[in-house]
Amino acid sequence: MKTCYIALSNTGNSSELKFAMRCVHYGAVIESLFFSLDFASDCRSDFANRVSGHLKDTSVVCIENEHQLMQVERILKWIAFDQPLSFFCLSKGEEQLGGIKFKAKKQPTSSHPIPSTRSKINQLKERFDCLYSKLNTEEKDVINGITKTAVPFHLKGFIKNKLPETTGVYYFLDYNKKPIYIGKAINLRSRVKNHFGSSRDLVKKIMLLTKVKHIQFTETGTILIAGILEDSEIREYWPLMNSAQKNIPPKFAIVAYNDQKDFGKLAITKPCRQIKGLAHFHFYHKATSFLSELIKSYNLNAGFCGKPVNEPQVSMEIHQDGMKKLVYDYLNKRQIRIFLQKGRKEDESGYLLFENAMFRGFGFIENEFLNSANCDAFLNNLTGCKTSSTIENLIEKATASIYADFQFNVEKGAIPSGTAPRFKHTLTFCFPQSAGHLPGFR
Repeated sequence: MKTCYIALSNTGNSSELKFAMRCVHYGAVIESLFFSLDFASDCRSDFANRVSGHLKDTSVVCIENEHQLMQVERILKWIAFDQPLSFFCLSKGEEQLGGIKFKAKKQPTSSHPIPSTRSKINQLKERFDCLYSKLNTEEKDVINGITKTAVPFHLKGFIKNKLPETTGVYYFLDYNKKPIYIGKAINLRSRVKNHFGSSRDLVKKIMLLTKVKHIQFTETGTILIAGILEDSEIREYWPLMNSAQKNIPPKFAIVAYNDQKDFGKLAITKPCRQIKGLAHFHFYHKATSFLSELIKSYNLNAGFCGKPVNEPQVSMEIHQDGMKKLVYDYLNKRQIRIFLQKGRKEDESGYLLFENAMFRGFGFIENEFLNSANCDAFLNNLTGCKTSSTIENLIEKATASIYADFQFNVEKGAIPSGTAPRFKHTLTFCFPQSAGHLPGFR
C-alpha cells in the first residue's frame, strides 16, 4: 500500500500557504516535497509535475481534517490532476472508527511557536499508523483496496426487494441495531444504493461496508415531513456518521408583562425558566413577525410592544383591553392549526400540527375521515416533535413555495389578491388548555 501524507499550514503571511507531501511505500520514505504555494503561480507546471509524480499509483491520501481536504482538492484541481484518489480524513477516522484521542506533542514556545509543516507530516503518519493498527481485517481490506466499493451481500436482497421507491427516512443500523446514520430521501431505494456507490471518502466506505448490518425505513409521503422526522431522530439518537445537529434551545421569546405603573406590555427577550413566554422562536425575524400579528389581531399600541411608532396609535384603554384578552386567550385557550400534506398512500393525508403558532408534530389520517374529523382525531395520530432551527427553516421554505403558487394563481384571478400565503388546506380548532398536553410530545 502506497500512502501519501499531505499537510497544509500558514506561514505567517496571509497570502502564503505551505504545502507538504510525504509518500510512503511499505513503510519506506520515498521522497518529501515541501512547497510554498504563494510562489506556485510563477512555476505552476513544475509544481504540478512534482505533485503528480508523488501521487502516481498512490492508494491512500491521508489528510488531517475535512477542511484541509477541501483545500487539497482545490489545489489538485488547480494543477489539473485528474487521477482518482481515495482520501482518509484522520480526525473523522479517529472519531468514527476507534474513538482515539490523539494529543500532539507540544513544541517549545520559544523556538517553535507554530508546529512546522514537517512535524505535522510526522504527526499524521504517527496517528494513521496508530489507528491502522487498531482496525480489524475487514476494515483494513477496504483501505488496502482489497474490498471494492459495492453493496454488502447481506443488504442486497433488502434493498432490491423491500426498500420502496417512495419518500421517507432511512436508518443505517449496526450489530446492536443502533442507528449510525439517518437520512431522508425522495426515492428511498435509489438514495440508499447511492450511498454504496463510488466514494473518495475512505472513512465513509469503511463505515458503510463494515458497520452497517441492518436498514430500516419510515415512509412519510412528502420530503417536508421526511426532513422534520430526520432532524428529530438525529437529535434523539445522535448517530455517529451524521454531522452534529446540536439541540439548540429557542433564542427568542415573546413575553407579556406589567410595568411599574401596572400597564400591560409585550417584548421580545431571551427565554428563561423564570419567564414563561407566549411563544418561542429560533430566529429574531420570525419573533418580530409574530409580534406584529399579535398587535394587529388584538388592537394593541405598537409603541408599548417594542415597535416603532409610525402612525397614530390606539388609546391606552383599548390597548389594556387587548392585552387582557391576549393573556386570557393564551392562558385558557389552545389554537390548533392543521396544515394538510400529501399522504404516504392515495387514501390518506399527512398533516403538520401547530399549537399557538408553535410546531408540535406531524401525523397521518385517512381521507374518508378528513371531512368529519374533530381535533381529537388529529391529536391521537400525532407524532410529537421538538422544534429546532432546522425544522423552522424547512417549514419556512415550504411556505415560501406555496406562496409562489399563490402568486401565480392571483395573476390568473383564481384567488383574490391579498390572500395570506398559507398551505393550501387549513383547519382550525380552539378548546380550553386544561384539556391536557399534546400526546407524544417529548
